[in-house]
Amino acid sequence: MPVDPDSLKKLEKMPFEECMKKLEEIVREMESGNIPLEEMIAHFETGSAIASICHKKLNTLKQKIEMLQPGKTAVATEENSDSLL
Repeated sequence: MPVDPDSLKKLEKMPFEECMKKLEEIVREMESGNIPLEEMIAHFETGSAIASICHKKLNTLKQKIEMLQPGKTAVATEENSDSLL
């Protein structure tokens, strides 16, 4: 059963920390092994969606930081490429 689009929209509006907390709760429930297989699959789908949202949030924040510190990103990239030589 796919994740409800309205639920996804709510999750996308939540702060990163709250999304992670929700994901941790789902993982804890799944690891307990005390839920039926069908519910486990639904939890997996929800958890995958939340993980994707968290990943997008992190990428967005990373881009903002890179825009605020353009010189530092360029220096770090040059240092990394120099170490490969």
